[in-house]
Amino acid sequence: MAARHLPITASVCTIAIDNTFTPTPQGVVVQQGDQVEFQNGSGVDIIIEFAANPPGQPVYPNMNLPVANGTTASFTAPSYDASANYGIYQGSTQESGPWVVQVGIGPMFVQLSGLSGVSYAPPTVAIPQGSATTGKGQLVIMPALSSGNYTIAWGSTDPVTPPLGASGTSSHAASSAPGEYLYTATSNNPCPEETVFSGGGGKVIIRSS
Repeated sequence: MAARHLPITASVCTIAIDNTFTPTPQGVVVQQGDQVEFQNGSGVDIIIEFAANPPGQPVYPNMNLPVANGTTASFTAPSYDASANYGIYQGSTQESGPWVVQVGIGPMFVQLSGLSGVSYAPPTVAIPQGSATTGKGQLVIMPALSSGNYTIAWGSTDPVTPPLGASGTSSHAASSAPGEYLYTATSNNPCPEETVFSGGGGKVIIRSS
């Protein structure tokens, strides 16, 4: 007798937004085909605005999702791995964020560029804490096209594993408690007349799942 193939039922991930415009959970890891539902308890109409995550694909191609006060709005996670930070807006005003939705193994990308002063795109990025059940939040800090390589130094704690001490295309998993983690990047490929130094800095926020 042939084995029966039962359909896989998609899960629903509900993100509840309170009157301080804080979502619970703050960072989620969902699977392809899951429903991501925003529940608006803020007291006003809001818009969930997703940021692009190049070179990754969008989590929600429409990029913004209106949610009227006291209602819910949802979308279906795409059929590929992806990540996106999002902000919660009231009209054109950003009230909070970045928060994060990760589909599968993501990851979130940061692209570094510049030689005598380093540019971080984006300068602040959020990844979910995740769990052993859903999978951990994933981060890639990579050089932009033709930008060479960078050494990365964390201000206190390197919040990912394996340790992230240099730019590259490998993904690193969240391994620290929720919080903000600062880092700087230094170019390893200066022009002959330039002094090697880092410019500004980046921030990784691990969001509770």
